Amino acid sequence: LRTEPPEIDDPALHIPPALNRIVHRCLEKTPEQRFQSSKDLGFALDNISGSTGQTVPVRGASAIPRWLWGVGALAAMCLVAATLVVTRLLENPPAAPEIVRFQVHLPDKVTFTSGASFALSPDGRHIAFSAFSPDNNAGVWIQDLDATEARLIPDTATGPQPPPFFWSPDSRFVVFSHASTKLRRADVQSGAVQDICEKPGPPIGGSWNNNGVVIFGSTFSGLWKVPAAGGTPVPLTVLDASRQERQHELPSFLPDGRHFLYLRVSKVPDDTGIYVGSLDAPPDHQNEKRLLATGYGVGYVPSSDRKAGHLLFLRDRTLMAQTFDPDKLEFVGDPSPVVDQVGSVFETGNFSASGTALVYRSPTARNTQLMWLDRRGKSVGTVGDAGLINSPRVSPDGNRVAYQKSSDVPGDSDLWLLDLARGTSLRFTFGPRAADFPVWSPDGKEIVFASNRDGVYNLYRKPADSSKDEELLLKSNENKRPYAWSPDGRFLVYGVFSGNLVTEHLWVLPMQGEHTPFALSRTRFDESAAQFSPDGRWLAYESNESGRYDVYAREFKGSANTSELSKKWVISNEGGHLPRWRADGKELVYSSLRANMMSVDLDTSHPFRASAPRDLFVIPVGAGTGSASADLKRFLFPVSVEGKGSQSFTVMLNWTSALKSR
Repeated sequence: LRTEPPEIDDPALHIPPALNRIVHRCLEKTPEQRFQSSKDLGFALDNISGSTGQTVPVRGASAIPRWLWGVGALAAMCLVAATLVVTRLLENPPAAPEIVRFQVHLPDKVTFTSGASFALSPDGRHIAFSAFSPDNNAGVWIQDLDATEARLIPDTATGPQPPPFFWSPDSRFVVFSHASTKLRRADVQSGAVQDICEKPGPPIGGSWNNNGVVIFGSTFSGLWKVPAAGGTPVPLTVLDASRQERQHELPSFLPDGRHFLYLRVSKVPDDTGIYVGSLDAPPDHQNEKRLLATGYGVGYVPSSDRKAGHLLFLRDRTLMAQTFDPDKLEFVGDPSPVVDQVGSVFETGNFSASGTALVYRSPTARNTQLMWLDRRGKSVGTVGDAGLINSPRVSPDGNRVAYQKSSDVPGDSDLWLLDLARGTSLRFTFGPRAADFPVWSPDGKEIVFASNRDGVYNLYRKPADSSKDEELLLKSNENKRPYAWSPDGRFLVYGVFSGNLVTEHLWVLPMQGEHTPFALSRTRFDESAAQFSPDGRWLAYESNESGRYDVYAREFKGSANTSELSKKWVISNEGGHLPRWRADGKELVYSSLRANMMSVDLDTSHPFRASAPRDLFVIPVGAGTGSASADLKRFLFPVSVEGKGSQSFTVMLNWTSALKSR
């Protein structure tokens, strides 16, 4: 079967050439070149002597050795058997490979981060996912499908809500968003981690082609491209204001490495969907013909013969597959369901596939519950109903909580007010798209918040009793979010995202007079989460000027003269963020990079003094941004109510058989 048959035309045997040809024809590897029936073979054998024009010489008692006739008979039987097999295959094609499903559970005390970002490698052998380790640090984990347990790649801090991962085409590197300003890649074999670029905004999905080009999406802009070896990202697409586009994200390269599919999200539903882009087209001249109407990203799976592959996409909670011709850039035939009950997070479906394997997660309750914790981290009760809740802010009098609640529509959310005494919630905003980042006025009578209803996040204000509609407070071309209202009511500190859409700078908006904003400081570092001290003389905030995020405190004099803001002190000693002051100004708490709640005693008289940070408690795994009572005796966190039973993947081998059987 693997080599050519041996020659039988040994001169000592005196084998006629005609018989030699017959035997070799019987043994041809290609069926079309063999005799097509035993009748044809018999006819050729019967006519050997006549056709050769030769007399077969006599050697011993017979003209042809018996073993040679055995060869001919064996060849004849092989031909008959082969003919029967081919006939049976034509009449009854082989059955598609059997579908095999199994569960892959996370290791003990390892839990998914919010959103459960994961991706299957192109060779179908590895799953990369983001999870909290037993010590509550979030990183990149690899589950080899031929191994019993997943492994953590060191130095891959992802943060609690990482955007989707993606792989290199050779399945060696996984690209992830580091809990900093970097887009990074990790070698799954050696564990080495390398920076690719500074992130121009949160990188929502990406793809890597065979020519070493990485493309990725953004929540605030179009797509970007950068060399996989590292460099400066440049725009690949731009948002079309005339189509009221909000973002471009979740790109996926097609086999030619020049074209790609990506999701365009617009305020106009008929313009939201999957489009085809090209590396060769200018950013503002990409194809504007919608390929597929959907609010989710898609995955393209090439075929083994490099012809038309399959496009996978979500329709409600059903994963669909449709043949797609990457050369003609068009669908072929109708879509077919692959599997039901597949979950999603925002615009990302919880599925990833190669030609042989499909990995998915079923819908899970992403609901969170507001939970009070004491200074030891012990739960002392829950408040309100569970839901898609984030960003709680306790009112100055401690009687109410403003919080963000997302709807089932990706990108839509509103603010709600919770009455802590009665346990009832009242909807506070009704605008389109997202409202977030509530900040109470010092007297508790107003709330300032951010909304992107007009494209970018602008600032709005509204009476807390809803006696009037909200009014626009500050509008500009940059995304903004409020942080703190000074105790005297005169100033609002807010963050402004710079042109790269990831570096944030602190600005001050006077709430009286002409409302002319000014920069708190002008640095190249990312600075955010500012909070006024109770006497209004100090600001605590976080910055990455040291190379990591730390908490700082500095004097605030309410002036546009930044030279007056030179005095500052480092509060954290091993990184930190999200500071909060106690009502008397003598204590400050913050979250460490290890997700521990830390406490620092303060003396704000001259000179400024701060004690060494000490641990209070471990923040619950997966908890969102929290708030606290004025005396810092209780802390309010949105805690996930997702069960441990959902800490797993479903792997479906031979998933394309689900299409052939329909």
